[in-house]
Amino acid sequence: MAPRTLLWNIAKALGVVFLAVVLIGVFFREPMESAASVFVTRFGLAGVFIAALMLDALPGLGSQPIVILACAGGLPGWAVWLAAGMGSWLSGSMGWAVGLGLARWPWFRGWITRVGLEAGLLKYQRRAVFLAALAPFPYGLVTMAAGAAGIPWQEVGLGATGRFVKVGLNVAIVAMGWGATA
Repeated sequence: MAPRTLLWNIAKALGVVFLAVVLIGVFFREPMESAASVFVTRFGLAGVFIAALMLDALPGLGSQPIVILACAGGLPGWAVWLAAGMGSWLSGSMGWAVGLGLARWPWFRGWITRVGLEAGLLKYQRRAVFLAALAPFPYGLVTMAAGAAGIPWQEVGLGATGRFVKVGLNVAIVAMGWGATA
């Protein structure tokens, strides 16, 4: 994927998140604040960390709903960024470890080879994981493929630092969207 296309896709995804937060703030502010208050009171930043760890490790999911809850619940943006960013970064290690196990399954190895994930990961390693960490496609799937392809954990860990950037952008967009509807 060309860098310009990737940046455009990231911008579109952030725009969708912003629009979703504004719509939630306009139409569902009271129930959202109530749910957010319960979440923040009960689980706090530890809940943000664990939810980001679990959600970002699974293909097709992301930590944006937890970021919205945490911000609507009044947690400081920098703390949400740090907790969700660390959980999201560590989810790359979980995906990688699952991928090590999936490497034994011929159908998974065949699939990552057929779609070109294995070749791209072997060639670009941390750069490919970093781009996946930023992009609006399933990061969890890429980290699993990295494990199955035999990419060293250190490469995945370095590439996964892109999650701090993505989570930071999400926190900023959510804070702006939520604040715009106050």
